[in-house]
Amino acid sequence: MVGVLLSLVGGAVASAAPAVASEDEFVRTLQTRYAYLTDQQLRAEGAKICSILGTGIPASDAVAMVRDDLGVSISAAGEIVSAAVVQLDC
Repeated sequence: MVGVLLSLVGGAVASAAPAVASEDEFVRTLQTRYAYLTDQQLRAEGAKICSILGTGIPASDAVAMVRDDLGVSISAAGEIVSAAVVQLDC
């Protein structure tokens, strides 16, 4: 299951179209599913995801980072990383 999720995240990173959504949309989208995460947490984590992906760190490492930072499951962390890639144009 984790391997499949990481493959999907990797595919999202590789094939992501240019983002048209804003940081606000990123937060809104994720808070509908993860209401326990605050606006501030999501904005900070989104910026951190973009920052590390921009240095060439693999998406799988970003997923593990989000899991540890936010205390969410691997699948939730994968969704957050994918949303950052697509909506924040990481």
